Amino acid sequence: MDKRTYREDLPLSEVKTWLYQREQIDENKLREQIADIQKRGVIEPIVVRRTKKGYEGIAGYLRYRASRETQKTSIPAIIYESIDDMNATQILAVENIQRQELSDIDTANILNLFVVKQKMAQNSIAEMLNCSESYVSHYLSLLKDKEPLRKAISEGTVSEKQARMIRALPNETAMEEALIELTRLGSEKRKTDDKAEVTVLETKEVVSNVLGKHTQDQIIAEIEAYEQKLKEIDVFDKKRSELQQEIDKLGGELKALKTDNEELNRNIKKIMELESKYYPALEQITSIKSQLADLDKTRPKNPQEYIDKLEKERKTVYERQAKLKAQIDTVTEQLKTLREQHKKEQEQASTLTQQMNQLKATEAQIAQAHKNLDSAQGTVNTYQTSHKTAIDNFENMKAKVEAEDKTLLEKRKAIADKIALLSHEKMTLNGKIANKKNYQDAIAVLQKKQKQNN
Repeated sequence: MDKRTYREDLPLSEVKTWLYQREQIDENKLREQIADIQKRGVIEPIVVRRTKKGYEGIAGYLRYRASRETQKTSIPAIIYESIDDMNATQILAVENIQRQELSDIDTANILNLFVVKQKMAQNSIAEMLNCSESYVSHYLSLLKDKEPLRKAISEGTVSEKQARMIRALPNETAMEEALIELTRLGSEKRKTDDKAEVTVLETKEVVSNVLGKHTQDQIIAEIEAYEQKLKEIDVFDKKRSELQQEIDKLGGELKALKTDNEELNRNIKKIMELESKYYPALEQITSIKSQLADLDKTRPKNPQEYIDKLEKERKTVYERQAKLKAQIDTVTEQLKTLREQHKKEQEQASTLTQQMNQLKATEAQIAQAHKNLDSAQGTVNTYQTSHKTAIDNFENMKAKVEAEDKTLLEKRKAIADKIALLSHEKMTLNGKIANKKNYQDAIAVLQKKQKQNN
C-alpha cells in the first residue's frame, strides 16, 4: 500500500504542479469556498504526492485556489510519498466525481486520462470507479464535439438534450449560429420569467432552420464551384490543343537536327592505324634497351683492353707450358709435380679461352643490338611525324565538331525541355478535363436536390 502522511501546514508555494488543471472553474463555487475558508479555515485537506521538484497536487484544486485567494501561505494536506500515475488518477477521479464539483468537460478530461495514459477500456474504467459504462461513454463522447459546442457544454449554456440536436449540424459555423440563436431566444424568454429555459421543441426548430439554411447555401456554393470548374476545363481544352500544336512543331525541329561526324571518325580511324604501328615499334625499342642494359652489367669497362690482357696471360701460360714440357723430358724426378702443374695451367688456359670467346660473342650481340636500335628509332621517327600530323588534324576537327555539337546540343536540350514542360502541362490539363463529366453529373444531382428542397 502507498505510504502516506498528514501535514497540517504544507506551504502552498511547495505545490509546484497539478496532475490535472481544470479548464473551467465555477466562480460562484469559488466565492463560496473563499467565504467558507475565511470563516472556518480549510476543513478537508488536499491530496498531493512527493516528486523530485516538490509536490504535485492530485485532488482539492478548488480549496488550493481559494486558499491562495485568501492570502494563506499553507494548507493541510495528505501526502503520498510514492504513488504511481494509475492510483493518483484514480484518487483524482473518485474525489472530484463524487463531489460533483467539475464541469462536464473537466469530468470527461479526467476520465480520458485513464484511456490515454493507462490504456484502459471504458468498461474497466466504469468498474474501477463503480459507475455505469454508459456514464463513462457519455462523458468521453463530449471530447469529440467541435469547439463551439464543447465550450457551450463546459460553460453550461446548453443541456445534454440540446447538445445532441446541435451535433447534427455540419460545421462549426452552423453550430455557432445555432448557439447564438438559442442564447438570444433564452434571453428573450427570461425577460418575463427569470427561470424560463429554451424548450427541446424550440431547440429542434432553431437547429432545423440553421441546417436548412446551410444545406441550401452549401448546394448553391457547390453548383457554382462545379460550373466554374467546367469553365476552366473549356479553357484547359483549348490550351491543350495549342500545346499539342507547339509540341508537334518542336518535335519536327528536333528531328531535323543532325550531327555529321564522318570526317572526325575518319581521322580517329587513321590515328588508330598509326598507333597500331607506332606502339609495337616503341615496345621493340624498350625491349632492346633492356637487353643492352643487361649486357652492360656483365661487360668490362674496356673490353678490348681486357681481351688483350687475357691474350697476354694466355701467351704467358703457353710459354710456361712449353718450358715445363721441355723440363719433363729432362727432369724425370719432377715429372709428377710438373704434370699436375701442367694440368692446372691447361685448365686455366681453357677457362681464359672461354671467357675471351664469350666477350667476343657479347660484343657481336651489342653491335647487332645497336643496328636494331637504329632501325627501330627510324621507324618510330617516321610514325611520330605521321602521328603528330594526324593528331593536329584530329584536334582541329574535334574542336570544330565540339563547337557544332555544343550549339546543337543546347538547342536540342532547349527544345526537349520545352516539349517536356508542355507535355507535363498537357497531362495536367488531361486530368482536369477528365473530370468534366463528373462535374456535369454533380451539377445535375445538386440542381435536382435544390428543386426538391424548394
